[in-house]
Amino acid sequence: MPASMFLTVWLLLCIHLVRAQKQIGATTHPEEAEALNSIFAAWKIRAPRDWNTSGDLCSGVAIADNVTIDDKDYNPLIKCNCDFQNYTICRITAMYSAIYLFFLSF
Repeated sequence: MPASMFLTVWLLLCIHLVRAQKQIGATTHPEEAEALNSIFAAWKIRAPRDWNTSGDLCSGVAIADNVTIDDKDYNPLIKCNCDFQNYTICRITAMYSAIYLFFLSF
């Protein structure tokens, strides 16, 4: 195997491992989790299992790179960034809800 190919494979493996570590153990910022849970309680809705896969709000599709905030397959939907405090804290960076849009239309 040529040295350049070996280095390329090694680099890709390292990038994959770093990405996987970024998402392990990170939890939603407690104040943001409390605020979002209060909003959902007021609206009488729950976080879907698709993006609340571990009991933490910032899990599942909330941190998936292939799902964008305007993806209509998920309602409601939040997106999170887990790069805070050495990848241990996730911050909610976006939120979509058709219920929220309904209330804004009045």
